[in-house]
Amino acid sequence: MSRYKTQGEESVSQAQAIIYAIQGSMLLLVFVVLSLLDIRVFDIWVGFSFLPLIGIYFWPTMASKSWSFVFLFIAGLLRDIGSDGVLGMWAVLYVFLYLIMGSGISRSIKLNQAFYGFVVFTIVAILGLLFIGRLALGVWPPLLGLTLEAGIAIVLFPFLFWLRRLYLRISFDIQVGLD
Repeated sequence: MSRYKTQGEESVSQAQAIIYAIQGSMLLLVFVVLSLLDIRVFDIWVGFSFLPLIGIYFWPTMASKSWSFVFLFIAGLLRDIGSDGVLGMWAVLYVFLYLIMGSGISRSIKLNQAFYGFVVFTIVAILGLLFIGRLALGVWPPLLGLTLEAGIAIVLFPFLFWLRRLYLRISFDIQVGLD
């Protein structure tokens, strides 16, 4: 069996790397669907447009890079179609953010490190959306609305980080038990 990618002492086959990319895309797809929901709170419409950034931030580190790009681009197109926005705007942003990040965050990262990293990641996303929006629409996207929706994702991040940590702990215990 040929080895595809290594990280530290770990290595995975190409098939495993593709499976990791599929896992990342499934999580991202859930976040994309949730990002299309808007709720009304005290006469204010609240959106979750930046929720998929958490899926990109949590992307599996051992995932196939090429398949990751394909899945991220497709998820972005689905977000564009579902939100009736400019086709390709979110798709380009998702791929761009993944390129900047390089891969997902480490399993052993602490919440405070991950949180501050996500805040910076979100700021880069806002800047990217402003730039892409200006190019695609010819006008600047509304900064206040983007900042509010980014703030919602930032507030939800610690809870989702905790869920991710719980999932990793459970899945690691299961894998160790199977060995």
